[in-house]
Amino acid sequence: MSELTTAIITLPKAGAAALVLIVEDDEAARLTTSITLEQAGYRVMEASDCASARERFAECKPDIVLLDVLLPDGDGFSLCREFLAQPQGRDLPIAMVTGLDDINSIHLAYESGATDFITKPVSWGTLPYRIQFILRAQKALNDASISEEKTRALLAGIPDVILRIDRNGHVIDMQVGAYVNEMEEWVVYDSATGQGQLPAHVRQVLEPQLQSVFAGKGEQLVEFEWSQAQKKQRIWEVRVILRQSNEVVMVFRDITRRKQQEAELRLWAKVFEGSNDAILITDAHLNIILVNKTYEKIMGYTEDEVLGVDTAKVGAQLHSHSFFRNMVHILKERGYWQGELINKRKNGEKFPTWYSISQVLNAEGQPENYIAIFSDISERKKSRERIDFLAHHDSLTELPNRALLNDRLEMAINTAKRRDEKVGLLFIDLDRFKNINDSLGHSAGDQVLRQTAERLCAAVRTDDTVARLGAMNLLYFCRACAMSAASPKWPLSCATKFCGLMFWRICHYT
Repeated sequence: MSELTTAIITLPKAGAAALVLIVEDDEAARLTTSITLEQAGYRVMEASDCASARERFAECKPDIVLLDVLLPDGDGFSLCREFLAQPQGRDLPIAMVTGLDDINSIHLAYESGATDFITKPVSWGTLPYRIQFILRAQKALNDASISEEKTRALLAGIPDVILRIDRNGHVIDMQVGAYVNEMEEWVVYDSATGQGQLPAHVRQVLEPQLQSVFAGKGEQLVEFEWSQAQKKQRIWEVRVILRQSNEVVMVFRDITRRKQQEAELRLWAKVFEGSNDAILITDAHLNIILVNKTYEKIMGYTEDEVLGVDTAKVGAQLHSHSFFRNMVHILKERGYWQGELINKRKNGEKFPTWYSISQVLNAEGQPENYIAIFSDISERKKSRERIDFLAHHDSLTELPNRALLNDRLEMAINTAKRRDEKVGLLFIDLDRFKNINDSLGHSAGDQVLRQTAERLCAAVRTDDTVARLGAMNLLYFCRACAMSAASPKWPLSCATKFCGLMFWRICHYT
């Protein structure tokens, strides 16, 4: 063992905090190594055999281990493999201390996983720098490994094919993401030279972009359809980027699905805007986030005026609280609701609408949106009411027809029986009515009938009924008639009254 030099070695601050584990059975050599490293600013732990080395290693993970080849209770090669196999020994730099001409030990050291070796006799002046170099190299190796793992993970996770192409179209390198299928279709190899090239069709499509990039016109972007399988055409987006004067990087991305989704979105947008029904979409809290043009036309509001409006609050104002609460409960329980609701236009007009509301759930099964489709059923309700009216009334005079007359007459007779009253019936025939139709036309005859009906209805009580039985026959029946056996003049008085009301108008037409 050479004598310890008196020179004090001070290393840069970057290596001052490193902890060194010295495993050496020669006490003098171990002490010399410790003093040298401590003077250089390192922290030191000592061990004289394998057992004590394991104890020190378990107490505190060192930054580097100086490990002698021969130890009293084992060899340094086995101990090196043991340290590296432990979780805290991963990426740990270990320098084996061997004899100057012990080539076999050097081979065994590298086979056991050692980072470097230090030969005896040790050069104490350069030892601190040697350790600093090993630590720096190990750190650079670890950083490079981490960077490479990140790069591989990044490239494997992207849905792209990345090619390096030279000016002649030869493929220099290719990186394919994990989500790319049929990567072999991108490179065609020349059987004679073994060089890879882009498929002829792809090269033909991309040739203008390649020339533009090499001409210094900057990054180029192009989309095209291509696939080796003709039945399964794909759409690709390609970015061509200049890397060196004679080399470009081409990034291919399969955008088939994106294009399909865009086409579907355009189609749904046309359906949304072109629908004859009003459509509104709300968030989970029933606040409006989107309406179509038909909604604006029916309601009179623009989209900007209704965005954010609380539909639950508006609905509660137009309906009873219990009705609207029940509707919302059914919607959230079943996921849909259909029915009639009253709506209110911007001008304040209320009108009936038919609603179909559906619930949209998110990935967690929670309500995310509500889609409401409705139409104005005002005209439909009026038509239905008109049909119901005409089923029981005459279309010309709007007087009750025979069916409604029979219902009312039956009810009146039953009531009269209970109350011991009379029901009076008066048949009215319009004389010479045919002459009016023949001389003045049917429109004049229709007007006479309407005027007759209006005058008769105006002359009777609200509880009484005037009905049309035929073309020229009317009937008037009176509830609780005042006629009796002693006073049978009720029909004559009614006829006189009716004739007096209509005489001048009938004379005008005749």
